[in-house]
Amino acid sequence: MGSTTELRSFVHEYYRTLIERTSQRKAALILDAVKMMEFANLRGEGMRDIDRDKRVQLIEDDTGRVPHYIETDDSDRELWLSFQNSLQTKNWVAVRRLRNAVSQRIVEVPARLAHAVDDATGLAHIDRDRAPSVYSTVTGWKR
Repeated sequence: MGSTTELRSFVHEYYRTLIERTSQRKAALILDAVKMMEFANLRGEGMRDIDRDKRVQLIEDDTGRVPHYIETDDSDRELWLSFQNSLQTKNWVAVRRLRNAVSQRIVEVPARLAHAVDDATGLAHIDRDRAPSVYSTVTGWKR
């Protein structure tokens, strides 16, 4: 691990980010929790109301986003067809086996930019022909 100075720098940067995302009162409560190493409270596991106020969530839940399966090549197309087939035949072992590969091809898109969602999969599907107009493998989703 780095030096104490480096650790202080990280804590300072963390707290600065925290202040930007929370109210001053809540920021003070969170700073106290950090100083006292109240990690359960920082995770929001405290039982008292004041402990729950110390909860930190630097990555905000972003509702209003729609998952899109993006095809960029033949293997993506084959995977999509296998996934659909496994769902249709209720082959849950195959669905679980494919889950990781499918998730690597999913991009979350703001609802205002979303395409129609496939009811069977719960995903919007962007086939290989449409993908270049909405998605770049270098920069991501095109707005």
